[in-house]
Amino acid sequence: MIALLLAWTLALAAPAAPDTGNVLDQAPLFVVVPDPGAGWRPLVRIGRILDDADLEQAARSGFPLRLRCRVELWRDGRFVDALAGAQDWSAVIVFQPLDSTFLVRESATGRVRRFASYAAATAELEQAYPLPLHPTRRGRYYYTARLDVETVSVSDLQELEHWLRGELGPAVSGDGSIPSAVEQGVKRLFVRVLGLPALRHEARSGKFTVR
Repeated sequence: MIALLLAWTLALAAPAAPDTGNVLDQAPLFVVVPDPGAGWRPLVRIGRILDDADLEQAARSGFPLRLRCRVELWRDGRFVDALAGAQDWSAVIVFQPLDSTFLVRESATGRVRRFASYAAATAELEQAYPLPLHPTRRGRYYYTARLDVETVSVSDLQELEHWLRGELGPAVSGDGSIPSAVEQGVKRLFVRVLGLPALRHEARSGKFTVR
């Protein structure tokens, strides 16, 4: 536990610099740290990423905010690193105009919670999340994590069918058709034309050894 707290402190510590603003603005917004007390499972920390006026305005305008996080466990090899596992996590914030509340739903629990303000809803999500991913054999490992925040999910046809109809397909991976990939690209372009905000954050943990 002491090692985890030390690693966490180092990960969130802001570098000393003169003439800076609030120290919270200097800390990393997105961090992944292995927890040695829990079988080296990853802890993902989401900071003040959602504290953004454009994101709040998009949510109040009727566009759901979707957070998609993917954490990968990598085994450190002598020449080539190998992917040893991966875990996904997601959450959605939806504004309810009838009572001016915000609904938050996480994929891990499936629970839907209601909050009186955007700040309260985002504060619920801006915390640490333990994920059920861990090494299964000895070796040296590290975690990588990616967080995407988008106001419209281009992978969800129901959210976009009133803009552009068509069948989405994972053509890039070889499981779909070229036309479907073109349609997906057009939808991405359409979202950009609307000026809807989207953010991406990436993080990497330090290396650790499982004995």
